[in-house]
Formats: sequence, C-alpha cells, structure tokens
Amino acid sequence: MKIKTGISFDIHRIDKSGKEIVLGGVNIPAGYSLIAHSDGDVVLHALSESLLSSLGLGDLGTYFSPNDESIKGISSKEILNFALNKVIEYGYSISNVCLHIFMEKPKLKHYKELIKENIAHMMNIDLDSVSVHAGTLEGCGEIGKEEAVGCLANCLICSK
Repeated sequence: MKIKTGISFDIHRIDKSGKEIVLGGVNIPAGYSLIAHSDGDVVLHALSESLLSSLGLGDLGTYFSPNDESIKGISSKEILNFALNKVIEYGYSISNVCLHIFMEKPKLKHYKELIKENIAHMMNIDLDSVSVHAGTLEGCGEIGKEEAVGCLANCLICSK
C-alpha cells in the first residue's frame, strides 16, 4: 500500500460590501464577502489543492485559471469534485483531511461541525476522517487586520 500526503494554503481578500462567505460549502453570515474568480471558498480551494498535491499534480491555477472567463463564479464544489475524481483515477482513497481556517471574524464556533459534516458528505468519507479547526492571527498580517481569510489543508491518501 502506498501512502501519500498533500498540503495547501489558500487566501482571499475581504470585500467589505458583501454580506456572507462560503467556507466548506457552508454559507456563513459575515458582514463581508471574499474576492475571488470562483465563489471564494478558501476551505474547498485549499482542500482540493492538497488532494492534487498528494498526487504530485499541478496547483489549482493549472486546472482553473483565474483568467478563464468561462469558469467565472464556478462553485468550489465543482473544483473539489475534480480533485476527488483525480484521486479515484490514480487509484487512491482518502484516509483523512485536516483543515485550519484563519480569520478574525466571525467566530466559527457554531459552524465548524456543520463544515465538517458537509465536507465528509461531499467527499463520501467518515465524519471522524475530517478535522476542522479555526483560529485568529491575533491582529498580525492581512488576516489579523481583517483584510483576508485563509485556510491550510492537509490530506492523507492511500492506494486501494
């Protein structure tokens, strides 16, 4: 059996004129939105790219160019499905994923379990194979100054 890991980080700037963000496929009232070519779901972007990374494939921009107007507004669920199909195509299954969301507001205490359940459902894996954490950057950098939201994703895949 072959075991591989993948890691990725995604970040998007905040648009203060928006009202909600999407994290892990869950709509969250935030008083802002995220600037992106897609729906801006940093969780699914980081997760998808970590899966591609584990297979030694290109980054998200290789497959979903921000200059491609035909995919403007694409759902990040489609991006995740693309990465999941690559995992299957290469003969692997997902063992577990770990996600750490970085943002100052809103607090995700009431959303982490919903995000976890949604990701487990989208990936067709057990709930205990998904870990979702959230934290602030204590006022440091763009995220800490409430100018951006980011997510770090790590995955473990195993050959079938």
